[in-house]
Amino acid sequence: MPAEERAAARAAVCLPSDRSVVLHYGWSWRLKGGDLLCAAIGELRRRGIAVTAVTVGAGAEAEADARRFGIHDQLVSLPPAENVERLLAASDVFALPSRAEGGNPPLAVLEALASGVAVVAGDIPGQTLGDEFAAYRVVPLEPRSLADGIEAQLDATGEARAAARAYVEAERSLTAWAARMHALYDAILLRQPLTASAPSGGR
Repeated sequence: MPAEERAAARAAVCLPSDRSVVLHYGWSWRLKGGDLLCAAIGELRRRGIAVTAVTVGAGAEAEADARRFGIHDQLVSLPPAENVERLLAASDVFALPSRAEGGNPPLAVLEALASGVAVVAGDIPGQTLGDEFAAYRVVPLEPRSLADGIEAQLDATGEARAAARAYVEAERSLTAWAARMHALYDAILLRQPLTASAPSGGR
């Protein structure tokens, strides 16, 4: 993301421009690991690494945990928004410390990587990709490891981000999915040709 576009995206959602931004979706605070995120941001603060954590869709639990872990001035809570592109444009790292997820990986991970945003995710079932990428890191689901992952991903290179984006476009995009589905149906039809039969009952 060019610096001027990132600055504009941050200004649009009233984020400070002098710190890195860690994005998190917190619509179900504990399920999405909001408490782990706050603890990890607190750990980074003790290391002298100041970031702005942005959580989207969280409730009052977010503010309570931010105060509990001493990061109330580093956590910005935003309401649910449709402009995901703007949020990703404003972010340096996407954090997904979820305790459970349904996708493999979740679509939010693919959206982040496709936008050139490095990702750190908790090591739970469904969080793996087919290949390992420097811009995608899976860590144990505990605060210190999450802090380590965020710190590492803040330094993800442009080449690493570009490689992850290229993978998503080639293997996980709608175009790639549609091509695989067409190939699957073609293979089925070649093995078992469909036969038409006249319906009974005169209709």
